[in-house]
Amino acid sequence: APLEKRATSKLFRHILAQVYSRAVTDPDKLRAYEPFSPSVYGETSPDLIDSILKLINLTEDQTFIDLGSGVGNVVLHVAALANCKHVYGIEYEEIPATYARAMADEFRSWMRWYGKQYSEFQLDQ
Repeated sequence: APLEKRATSKLFRHILAQVYSRAVTDPDKLRAYEPFSPSVYGETSPDLIDSILKLINLTEDQTFIDLGSGVGNVVLHVAALANCKHVYGIEYEEIPATYARAMADEFRSWMRWYGKQYSEFQLDQ
């Protein structure tokens, strides 16, 4: 039987943990924002992203955009599991945007190591 080309949700979570631990060298920097300001950083749970992906059912001709993409967890999740045209994340704040670039590099490396395909994606500031 041919190997699955896409990562399962379980494998992706394992890959994301590897990616995050190597790319985000000082997680405390992500929490160094003024409380209740527009810059407050919060993460979206993988379970919620799985639910959203099932609900919206992205197709090969669609683009997914995440505004305020932080370190890129959602963008990488969608790129790994959804077969869509493009996944795009934009983060305004310097620290998470810098970590996002490292996350993208690690993600590409680990997905290649596991032999898994992913949708084209971009993380910008």
